[in-house]
Amino acid sequence: MNPKTSASYTFALTGNPNSGKTSIFNEITGASQKTGNWGGVTVDVKTGSIRRNGNKLYFTDIPGTYSLSAYTMEEVVARDYIINGNTDVIINVVDSTNLERNLYLAVQLLELGKPVVFAFNMYDELRRSGSKVDTDQLGKLLGTPIVYTIGRTGHGIEELISTAITTAQGHGANRHNIAIHYGKELEEAIEELSRDLERIDFDPRGINLRWYALKLLEEDELVEKELAPLQGAEALLHTRDRHLQRIQELYQEDAATLISEKRYGFILGALGETLKRSPADRLDISEKIDNVMTHRLLAYPIFAAFMWLLFQATFSLGAYPMEWIETGVDALGGLVRANMAPGALRSLLADGIIGGVGGVVVFLPNILILFFGISLLEDTGYMARIAFIMDKLMHRIGLHGKSFIPLIMGIGCNVPAIMAARTLESNKDRILTILIAPLITCSARLPVYILFAGTFFPHSAGNIIFVLYFFSFFFAFFIGFLFKKTLFRGEEYPFVMELPPYRIPTFRSSMIHMWEKAKHYLQKMGGVVLIFSIIIWVLSNYPQQSGLEAEHGRQLDELRGSVGLDVEIDSPEYQRKLHELEAVQHREMMSGTYIGQAGRAIQPALAPLGFDWRMGVSLLTGFVAKEVVVSTLGVLYTVGDEAGEESEALRSALRQAYTPLTGLAFLFFVMLYTPCIVAFVTVVRELASWRWSLFSLFYQIGLAWLVAFLVRWGGILLGYS
Repeated sequence: MNPKTSASYTFALTGNPNSGKTSIFNEITGASQKTGNWGGVTVDVKTGSIRRNGNKLYFTDIPGTYSLSAYTMEEVVARDYIINGNTDVIINVVDSTNLERNLYLAVQLLELGKPVVFAFNMYDELRRSGSKVDTDQLGKLLGTPIVYTIGRTGHGIEELISTAITTAQGHGANRHNIAIHYGKELEEAIEELSRDLERIDFDPRGINLRWYALKLLEEDELVEKELAPLQGAEALLHTRDRHLQRIQELYQEDAATLISEKRYGFILGALGETLKRSPADRLDISEKIDNVMTHRLLAYPIFAAFMWLLFQATFSLGAYPMEWIETGVDALGGLVRANMAPGALRSLLADGIIGGVGGVVVFLPNILILFFGISLLEDTGYMARIAFIMDKLMHRIGLHGKSFIPLIMGIGCNVPAIMAARTLESNKDRILTILIAPLITCSARLPVYILFAGTFFPHSAGNIIFVLYFFSFFFAFFIGFLFKKTLFRGEEYPFVMELPPYRIPTFRSSMIHMWEKAKHYLQKMGGVVLIFSIIIWVLSNYPQQSGLEAEHGRQLDELRGSVGLDVEIDSPEYQRKLHELEAVQHREMMSGTYIGQAGRAIQPALAPLGFDWRMGVSLLTGFVAKEVVVSTLGVLYTVGDEAGEESEALRSALRQAYTPLTGLAFLFFVMLYTPCIVAFVTVVRELASWRWSLFSLFYQIGLAWLVAFLVRWGGILLGYS
């Protein structure tokens, strides 16, 4: 077969989690990456393209998986792409420091019968450990080419691309398909099931029927579901069950266990011929570090210190670019006001669109810093240790340590935290984690905390904010425990915590990971906030109140008429009076708008908490984004649009309107009710169930109301009225 001189080829990168697959993908594709959903599910699959020697090469980074037996959503997507994706070559990225485990997926890929190229990654770590692999001999045993790579530095990447192209062109195709001998009884079952698959007119899509027969013996639900509609499938499954019963009686083991043992036996045999182990490998270094980092006493203060440093950096370093962006947003709004005639369109652009979207963009620096820190924790391997040290605590609420990672991410933003739950193996664990993740205090709630804690508890504001963060985790664990004992009763799904070796992350890799997370955040936030900013603007500006506008005009004329009598127009006193009058008028106008009417409508439900209609309006607008709570209160409490959490005028107005106890109850309500509309939309997307999504929405609102009620009336009973 003559090689193509100019063509396009598609390659899929697969491998175990923590094998460095994504680092290789980033090194190959650089900035030419696109992210999309696969097969109608919410799991993302990244693609990128490059040109080599006139050929157009497409690379897809599919989710990491340990085998082709799928449990999590991401593993299902990985397997589906490998089987159904239109790829010329599968590039299997292997952690060369952990070959025994990584080659289990490799053997399954080879049994598919598709062209495969192996990238033995982390070659530098293998070399430092003193171990050595005869890749030429191992390649002959496996029947496929092997290339050494170092994903962090780009070593071997060009050779890998060249080898993949050669394989796609047919010159480096698998020299033979490996066929592990599974023993007499299993082989008889495989042979008969393969024949039956041919008879029922099953389309294997280029995959060996032997692989499907093995999957049937492993009682793979996805394969059974695929075969179910076909005529003759029932008889086929009956034949399978007959073989399974016979194997169980002979070996006192199920077929899936025997198949797994045979595969590992093949791997150990191949490595016995080709791997020369060192007396002490690099994992020993990781184990020594873990003696400190996962110590039963030291692990928790170390973890707390890392989190403290991360959030100090997030809010301290992010304050400067936040101020610059805020100034830019204000300048853009001012430019629109200065160059457009007064009217609804100008107000919509300046206050609705620019103000609403700008309120989200202004937090981008904090998000970038937070996500960069999280990327560093992931790339070094420490994030897996966080899950490990929290595993015992999480088991108390019926979850695993792996569920703690989404909760930690929730401190930055609940949206990626909810999405992170897709990596959990058990569907019940995934749903439960998604239900409790929004209870964790995100950065958007912080401006409200700063405003109310500084207003009512100025000498202990820091302690109040710390208590709120503590209680957000307390309620997440408590509700998780409650739901596990009621809604999600049943046997826990077994899970073994993996601790990858520590690695030094590259700046480039961490930056790419940071930008991927931030870009996803902006894509999710931008459209929703834009739409709801326009909706909120309409609700807060209509219906028109001509009678009230005329009265306001008369009041302004009276104030202007006072110029030249006892006050000058440029004097601070006149400007103060004008500002106060405009603010009062704005509040009166707001009271009659649709959103003001909505606030008055829900006020009876909030009255037991000590909240008036203005607090009700701020809670309604807080569904869009929690930052909006502060600006809404600023408008309603006579201090204008420019109020922020540091505004002394707003704090003074709040102190006159509420007691500290009511302020504390309001803080607990904000802490527990739905974080924002984007978080709710993400819950809907991830759960793919309106029943669970609406349950999530209403239980959070109900919990917030109940806790705020207990805080207020508990305080009154204790004499803190």
